[in-house]
Amino acid sequence: MLWPAGRRKGPTVPELDFLMLCDHVRAEGAIVHLVAAGIDRIYVEQLPGVVPIGIAARVTFADAAVPVDGLPRAELDFQGPDDRTIVSFRGVSSARDVGADAHPDLLRAILAANIALPLQDFGRHRLRFLVGGVLLKTVPFVVVDQPPERA
Repeated sequence: MLWPAGRRKGPTVPELDFLMLCDHVRAEGAIVHLVAAGIDRIYVEQLPGVVPIGIAARVTFADAAVPVDGLPRAELDFQGPDDRTIVSFRGVSSARDVGADAHPDLLRAILAANIALPLQDFGRHRLRFLVGGVLLKTVPFVVVDQPPERA
């Protein structure tokens, strides 16, 4: 939830517009190109292994006066079945001001990253997305050793 105008105390509170796991992501200004978006199952023949994965997010800040370099940093935490952190990305700063013409009172920042995700275990995993230390979303996914059945 965003702070109402005139009642802000401290930095602006972020609102998550979307967060997706995908095969590949590319950002061009305000446009985000996603390939095979909405991943919730990853097939791996054997572990340990490394899987390429894309992460796309857009965060809106209600105070457009905040400079892009003054935005709170994003954090990505991938956790395994035992809630142990597999890999973390702290201080992600690939945010950009997008869409200022359409919404001059808002600041929208896009995060688009392609990573090599190291996997050790089969089972339920999750991606935790935080901005400025505030958890905005958790995306669950499962790592399996059998490909999905074809309909």
